[in-house]
Amino acid sequence: MARLPGSGWVRTGPASDEWHVMYRFADVDALEDWDDSAERRWWIDSAGSLIKVTRVEHRTGIEGWFDQPGDVSITVPETMVPPRWKQAVGIFVPFFPLSLLANFALHPFTGSWPLVLSVLLNVCLLTPVMTYLFLPLSTRLLRHWLHAPRKPRQGAAGRRPS
Repeated sequence: MARLPGSGWVRTGPASDEWHVMYRFADVDALEDWDDSAERRWWIDSAGSLIKVTRVEHRTGIEGWFDQPGDVSITVPETMVPPRWKQAVGIFVPFFPLSLLANFALHPFTGSWPLVLSVLLNVCLLTPVMTYLFLPLSTRLLRHWLHAPRKPRQGAAGRRPS
């Protein structure tokens, strides 16, 4: 099926016999199609003696990338998470000028360095500055644009609202 761009298994710890299955979907509609599908019900019923559904978590966007399974139980509607292109713009807006400034300021010191070392220094300096200062500021300043209501997509008639 084309509905599952990816899946995998995660164990809660090296000595644990508890495993979690993770699925990645292109969008919320594909996730809802899978959740409601006869195929999914068949898989769960077929493995009934082997599995136990203890919790279901739905995560979207970048916010769940660094959490361990089970750290947080959240369900985030698609309308609360900006589309990825808006997330990319929200990162680009502070990153480009900050990167340009850092390259300009550091060039007198790193101009004769091998490129890989110069880039490494920039990344090491800019990552915490972006993470702790500029990305929170950018997302706060762009909040209304990032979280603006989405317009209905063409051909979405008959779908459940997200």
